[in-house]
Amino acid sequence: MKFDVTDIDGARRKMEVVIPSAEVNERVEKSFREVGKTAKLKGFRPGKVPRNLLEKFFGPRVRSLVAEDLVKEFINKALDEAKIQPVAPPLVEPGEIKKGEDFSFVAQIEILPKIENVNFEGIEVEVPSTDVTDEDVEQNLEQLRQGAAQLKKPDPVRPVAMGDHVIVDFDARNDDGPVGSEKNVGVEIGSGTMPSEFEEGLVGSSEGDKKTLTVKYAEDAQTPMAGKTVIFNVEIKDIKLKIVPDLDDEFAKDVGRENLSDLKSNLKERICDRKEVESKEKARREIMSRLREKTPIDLPPSLVDAQRRITIEETKRQFEAMKIPFREEQFGEKFLETSRERVHDDILLDAIADAESIEVTEETVDARIEEWAKEAGHDPVKLKAALKAENRIEQIKSSLRAEKTVDFLMSAVTIKYVDQVNSTADTDTTESSEQEEPSERGEP
Repeated sequence: MKFDVTDIDGARRKMEVVIPSAEVNERVEKSFREVGKTAKLKGFRPGKVPRNLLEKFFGPRVRSLVAEDLVKEFINKALDEAKIQPVAPPLVEPGEIKKGEDFSFVAQIEILPKIENVNFEGIEVEVPSTDVTDEDVEQNLEQLRQGAAQLKKPDPVRPVAMGDHVIVDFDARNDDGPVGSEKNVGVEIGSGTMPSEFEEGLVGSSEGDKKTLTVKYAEDAQTPMAGKTVIFNVEIKDIKLKIVPDLDDEFAKDVGRENLSDLKSNLKERICDRKEVESKEKARREIMSRLREKTPIDLPPSLVDAQRRITIEETKRQFEAMKIPFREEQFGEKFLETSRERVHDDILLDAIADAESIEVTEETVDARIEEWAKEAGHDPVKLKAALKAENRIEQIKSSLRAEKTVDFLMSAVTIKYVDQVNSTADTDTTESSEQEEPSERGEP
């Protein structure tokens, strides 16, 4: 066997494999002998069909099967000898077996691009400050109060006013057709949970009224309807007055704390935890974006396509949960763009982990599984056995290694914590990122 490998790009190789005619002829003759043992032709007993008739009636099929077997066997041998590890099954252009000639075929192979160095020196990113202000606490206290509010019928009965809680049925459509319908949906007028045109359009309506409301969503709205005009046909089913409890020690006890001071202290801790998670995620996105810019690479098409299918399924499930029809075409190239970024990030993180000798121990994997088991109320031993049976342990290990590598990057780059109110940096040193010490959150 001889083979030749040439580069197509950083993620693809072209391999031409040539198998000597002597090897090919031996395989072909052996296959004819096997066929001859059972071949049935009129006038001949099994095993007695002449070779020339076997050639006439079975030749193309025999050579096709031999060619398939040769490709399967020798592509693997060639890959082993060339020390190439494909990330997907090779795409083979099979050749044709001709009597007395060498047999050759061409394969296109996708590999992980080789990255000599991922340079993260000099990267600076800005993220929201994790400091908790009195205003943050007050806002969360107000959210708690609003969440604990009671709903009662206005007495005397009256039309919808600002602050009311209204139950509605609606169906929605845009220029593309129906986009969804809901029944018994609660809408708090003035809360901003629905577009202002929708909420304000209900003011002055009475129970039983039917209204048509037009909403033009902004281009940057965080909704699948961004940039579209949606027509809502709404029926008002019920109107409730919202009665909010006083902010005092009794309220604090009702939500499980000793007093109002204890409630504020608990809220401050929770807000701080949330801000740290949000800042870390923002930092991760910014760092990876800079790394992609600094380290462009050719991406294996099969990995991008596989990630694209995963991204589509994730989005589809989100739409189904919101009871919104899902149409892939409305996202254009967004799925492809997101998938390319994710694959790019995975490859970069692997390269950094290799360069920095970042590894994940079995104990770390067990700790993560135990954490999941505790959250779900499962037996950790049984959960690990189930994950092992599904061949997911290596996937978990890879995910934890990526997390650990992100933590390394967080400590290696400069992170500036910016106050969102006055846009001034709280810190601007590399060490500032250390306030997110991974071990304190139980991460690997």
